[in-house]
Amino acid sequence: MAPKLASPPLDFSRKIGADQRDYRSLHTSWPCFGDHRSSVPKSNGYAQWCLCEICGLRVSYVPRESFHGKHATQVDHKAVEMAMKQLEMDLRPHTLMPDKDLAETMIQIHVNEAQLEAQHLKLQRLQEHQKALRREYGEIYNRLTNKPSPSSGAIPSVPTDVWRYLSAEEKTKLQQIAESRHQEEEKMK
Repeated sequence: MAPKLASPPLDFSRKIGADQRDYRSLHTSWPCFGDHRSSVPKSNGYAQWCLCEICGLRVSYVPRESFHGKHATQVDHKAVEMAMKQLEMDLRPHTLMPDKDLAETMIQIHVNEAQLEAQHLKLQRLQEHQKALRREYGEIYNRLTNKPSPSSGAIPSVPTDVWRYLSAEEKTKLQQIAESRHQEEEKMK
């Protein structure tokens, strides 16, 4: 087994304090009100950082020499604010304080909820798009197979607007599908 290489030294000239966009860094936000209790430093091969032991805010970050620190963990500021306000509503009336693990868990719950909501909205848009495509291409298919359109009950004599946007290849493919379906129907009679 190869010996483990030592990490490059820390570059203290690039030390960064708490992110001022983070709700927890405000002097008016519960539970720390800007007075954070720094934990024992944690580190990896790229950087060293300290978290507040109460609210979990990263109070300092020091990248190692030759590493840019651009990929340091970022937080969802909206989720942080919502999580901390929820913790305040739940704990403060009982004179209880969170710890960084509880704060991080609550933040992650809010991040996950936001991601689920975004995926749900995306799914709804895709379903609406799918319905629209079925309506448009369904009418073309029905016209090519001489079936009445479900919306009108009669076969329209003029192609819909969508037909003129199709390429020659798409029109040919649709005609082939219609012809094969027509032949299958004739065989069944």
